[in-house]
Parts: sequence; C-alpha cells; structure tokens
Amino acid sequence: MRTAAVAAALMVLLPWVLPLHAAAAGNGSCARSCGGLTVQYPFGFSPGCEIPLGCDDQKNGTGTAWLGAERGLGLLVSNVTARALFLALLPDCSRRLNASVKELFSENYAPGPQNTLLVSSCNLAARTNNCSVPPATYLNHSSSHCFHGAKAENFSCVHPPSGNRFLNKTEIRALGSECTGLVSAASYWASPAPTPAILLGVMELEWWMLGPCSCAPNANCIAVSTPDSRQAFRCDCIEGFEGDGFPDGTGCRRGTCSPAKAVHQSCRVSCASQRSGSMPGHLVHSLS
Repeated sequence: MRTAAVAAALMVLLPWVLPLHAAAAGNGSCARSCGGLTVQYPFGFSPGCEIPLGCDDQKNGTGTAWLGAERGLGLLVSNVTARALFLALLPDCSRRLNASVKELFSENYAPGPQNTLLVSSCNLAARTNNCSVPPATYLNHSSSHCFHGAKAENFSCVHPPSGNRFLNKTEIRALGSECTGLVSAASYWASPAPTPAILLGVMELEWWMLGPCSCAPNANCIAVSTPDSRQAFRCDCIEGFEGDGFPDGTGCRRGTCSPAKAVHQSCRVSCASQRSGSMPGHLVHSLS
C-alpha cells in the first residue's frame, strides 16, 4: 500500500521534476571558461554553447581560446564584451586568407568597419590599398611569425568600405582568389585612449543573436541590422545591474555598480571594464 502511494506521488511530481532537471542541465551544459578567459552567454567553449569557441585547456590552468574550426589559423580570442568579440592576430605570413574568411563571418558575427586587413602575395587584379601604418611595424614586432627580411612590397592593406557597418564578405571572399595570406589586422580605437589610435594585431567582430528582442528584466534590447539585413539583437543590463542580460544566461542582477556607488573610482573602473572590456598587451600606433 505504502509503495503504491509513493509511486503515485512520484507520478504526480514527475512532470514537474523533469523540466526542472532539463533546464538545469541546459544551463550547465556550456563551459564558459578557457584558461584565464571567462565569457558570458551566448559564448562558450563546448558543443552545448550557442556560439561555440575553441579552447586548448591545459592541466596547469592555462589555456588558449580561438575562433573557428582549427587553432592553426591563429584567430585567437582575447576578449568578449557585450558588443564585440576581440581577436588577436599575431603577424603570420602562412595564415590563409580563404580559410580565415570562412571563420570570420557567421550568422552571429562579422568584422566591423573599424578593421583594416594586412594581406600578402596579391596579384595585380587585387583591389587593395597602401597601408597607413607601414607593414614593417607589424612584421618587426616581437610576436611576428613572419620570416625575417620579409619585403614590405609583398604586403598591402584592405580598408573598410565607407558608409558600411561591416566588412563586405563577398568582396573579401573574392579577394581570397587574388591574395594568398591574411597576415594580420588593425582596429581603430577611439576610446578610452585620450587620442585616436590603431591597435595593431587586433580584429574586432560585432556579434548578435538572431530573431526579435528577447532580453531579461532590467536589460535593454539593442536592435542590430546584420550584414544580410536579418533581424537580430543584443542585450545589455541597465545601469546598476550586472550580468549578460539574456534570459537563458545569467540575466541581470543588482551589483556593485549601482548609482549610489558609482561616485567611487573603483566602481567606475569596474563598470567600464564590464561594459567595454580592455585590450592590454597590443601594439598601439597613435594617430595624434
């Protein structure tokens, strides 16, 4: 009798328990850390993540995060913010342009207009430009993977089209038949530097989620027009709240950066780093 009663109770509870278990499993099925880098929804380092990234995680706690199907391309992830995915592109004369283009454009991200590409081995038909920063500035950097003595005339630059929000995938893909390598990139950086500057060896990809706005309470929905004009959005917690802003992520919770505490320098610095991220360790070329 007692066994039958317990079984009946379990049958009543089962429809409620299973969805809760599935939700917990879903929220925990994405690894958000790789070595010292932690990212927020929708990014992660396992197959269960909405926008998966690669990770070479070591037992000693270090790790290297990368974008794409193979680490060998050297599209290394250095930071992810509420707006952009930052890549570190160490100068590499063996990085294939065609293979790189395939990884830099997806239905969830694309290179923004602040990027300039440093390409190599282009034929006469290639529509490229002279570089505002001499190629030697990239190639002579200590992190360069290019052979010593590489000639500057073998390199040229691809500047973003004026008035466009993203680099043109069709044009960059066509360039892959005219130029062999994607050596490096540079990103125009207007803030927080006191004067405009170019970050060498950096590429900035703007990211989004497809579909109509769907954000957690206390989050702003930011509509995004994708390169192919699809409906998309991002979420960003309002002032005084912390989190990724997505209902399937951590949402928004009241944090240390509340308006009452924002007068303190430590909180202002903390809030700024949460919202914009930082790009330490990259070669900066001042435009002043």
